[in-house]
Amino acid sequence: QEIDHIRRIFDTYDRDGSDSLDQAELRGCLAKLGLRARNQEERNEIQAMLRDWGRLDFSFEDLVKDVIPMIRWKLADLQSKRLQDLFRVGDADGSGRLCIEELIKALHTLGTFPGQDLVEEAIWEEVPGARKTLIKLDGVSLVMTR
Repeated sequence: QEIDHIRRIFDTYDRDGSDSLDQAELRGCLAKLGLRARNQEERNEIQAMLRDWGRLDFSFEDLVKDVIPMIRWKLADLQSKRLQDLFRVGDADGSGRLCIEELIKALHTLGTFPGQDLVEEAIWEEVPGARKTLIKLDGVSLVMTR
């Protein structure tokens, strides 16, 4: 089913009907598939990967077997490193855990601005029993874990 979805998008961007995508068509296709860079580092990495393949055109098979898996992996790797760095910066006390206030500050650096109530509600929904263990200590909300 995913292959059919990719095929439909591929065919949409294969404007000249050559059954291959040139660099411009490929960029559009990847963006439509949600494989777009979110920052300059990711853009540079994707461009470098496409250059390293040493081709100007990519077939559907190339796209499915090589391009999409490699770009997904690279974007996931870059985003994971970015989140790990963000976690280290957010973990002000060096505990290896983020209290709610540290989490909110980390989310702010990502451009997301939830209130404390929203973050607490998300924790309560995702962590069984968290409502029972959410406490405030000197004005700092903590989720107690075992």
